[in-house]
Amino acid sequence: MSMSHVAKTDELWNQIDSFQVFQWKNYVRNRRLGSLLIVCGLLLSVGTTAAAFLEYTQIAVFLGLGTTLFIGVREAFNFSEKAEFFCEIHGQAKNLRDQVRFCVNSEADFNAAFDALQRLRQRVARDIPKGKGQARGARTR
Repeated sequence: MSMSHVAKTDELWNQIDSFQVFQWKNYVRNRRLGSLLIVCGLLLSVGTTAAAFLEYTQIAVFLGLGTTLFIGVREAFNFSEKAEFFCEIHGQAKNLRDQVRFCVNSEADFNAAFDALQRLRQRVARDIPKGKGQARGARTR
């Protein structure tokens, strides 16, 4: 028993919509984490400078270590670049969703849209930005 063209198109639209919503959530999460790390790093830097200026050397040392930690985490996880990547994927998925809703009128159109969704999913799996030291092939055996 085969699904009707309309049912298949609706199912594809639902899959694309879920995909684009998930990418938006990834974008928001990475954007917030990236911003949080930047703000915390700046506050720690200002705190380190103030502590050193006021001659609280032990506090300045610990604040300096905290600053270094935040910079390292920001570089290792690359939240800002990931956020931009997910925003781009989200936009492409929205365009594909709208194309499926308004422009799929034949089996060939459906197959082209399905293939586009598969390529988009593969791109997410393959091209997601990695942090420093996390790129594919970085590990040695």
